[in-house]
Amino acid sequence: MESYKDLKIICADLKAFYTVPSEKAVRARLRYFGAKSNDRYPMIYRSRSTRWKDLNEFFNYPPEIRKAIYTTNAIKSLNFQLRKVTKN
Repeated sequence: MESYKDLKIICADLKAFYTVPSEKAVRARLRYFGAKSNDRYPMIYRSRSTRWKDLNEFFNYPPEIRKAIYTTNAIKSLNFQLRKVTKN
């Protein structure tokens, strides 16, 4: 990423994937993201497109369950970072 500003924008765009209500909306969001960011960050778009089957599985769950899955991953990530810092 070229700047912190880009990082914030890309993260906000990616976070939007996890909050859309349906698979159709996710596909539309992915196309929008590709049109907007593919020229500067093609790997991000390519990874979402090529791993669609895995990503799509996430959207088979109702929004309440998706939020729990998404939140659980964030909590695990935070715990990992805390263990890494306190270990040293």
